[in-house]
Amino acid sequence: MEVCNETNFSAQPDQACPDSWFPEKDVHQAGAQCNQTAQSQRQKTADSLRSCRGVSIRDCGNGCLLKYSYSKADRILKRSEYLRLSKFGRKIRNRHFVAYVGEGKNGRSRLGVTVTRKTGNAVIRNRMKRLCREFFRLHRDTISGKRDINIVVTKEAAQLPGKNFFLSLQNLFDRIDSRHG
Repeated sequence: MEVCNETNFSAQPDQACPDSWFPEKDVHQAGAQCNQTAQSQRQKTADSLRSCRGVSIRDCGNGCLLKYSYSKADRILKRSEYLRLSKFGRKIRNRHFVAYVGEGKNGRSRLGVTVTRKTGNAVIRNRMKRLCREFFRLHRDTISGKRDINIVVTKEAAQLPGKNFFLSLQNLFDRIDSRHG
């Protein structure tokens, strides 16, 4: 039995060791054909999504589609904005969250998330913020009007699994929309 190692590899592409891990030439061509099929399928999906609901969808260039984005302009950044919401905004709460809702100033809905140290350590607090931002990113189009929303996460929310966390946020956003719609 011939041992394949670096010293006896041939420079010829057609010659391969029988025990090699590298695919043969015809297998490699089939893989390229499969990639072309997957790209055309992604393009069909993108076209159908573009025609659906008028949502802006963009291609990131690597073959994946970005349905929604969450940029710096979508965040409440300044302390004065948080204070304005807590003083003049409507307070809507459920068991796990408190939301302060006010009219948007920048022509778009924006989100701020507040998680206190009582909720847990930094890992838990950052997870809560990530989950809130992700929910907002995916459900921003369900909010009527342009609103600034500050979500305060309570201690009980840290104990929730992801699905229940999102259900509780969905309940909160439904109440925000029904009160302001």
